[in-house]
Amino acid sequence: MKSLLVAGAFPRLETERLVLRQITLDDAESLLRHFADDDVTRFIDVPSMTDVEQAEKIIMYGISLFERREGIRWGISRQGDERLIGTCGFDNVTKIRGSRGEVKYDLSRSCWGQGLMSEALAEVVRYGFEQMELNRIEALVVKDGERSQRLLRRLGFQEEGTLRGYGYWKGRYWDEVSFSLLKDEWSPA
Repeated sequence: MKSLLVAGAFPRLETERLVLRQITLDDAESLLRHFADDDVTRFIDVPSMTDVEQAEKIIMYGISLFERREGIRWGISRQGDERLIGTCGFDNVTKIRGSRGEVKYDLSRSCWGQGLMSEALAEVVRYGFEQMELNRIEALVVKDGERSQRLLRRLGFQEEGTLRGYGYWKGRYWDEVSFSLLKDEWSPA
């Protein structure tokens, strides 16, 4: 598989209120607190964490994903505060049959409703189109994940349909709604 990620230093992104940076093992405690919240993990393929080793495994997976140039996952923190409040990035980056990446994201419950994920995801989408030269950015959202669906629509993503019984985690099958945004539809503003 030919990757769209260039080897080299992990890119640091900044917005008005946020810093998107590489997640390191120093973030394990912060990531554990984040993913220990059942509301945060409710609709994603990550179990609610109970110990720091689980967080360390997620961090090591993210590091290897970037090293293999198959994806990139940023840690999200507020400007001036290094504590993680979420993660965002691309999995399944490919140039086979088109240049595309699947975006995934999560945010600590205490930060919901403040426009922070809109800000982070808009910057990640910009990076995907401008730096990674993606043509298509995809997102799969659990059918009941209405907040996430509204977020994607606000950023210009188009709903493509429901993939019935598409995902399996936490002992059950999930219907997932497919969204996409094409580069020629995207507006950096």
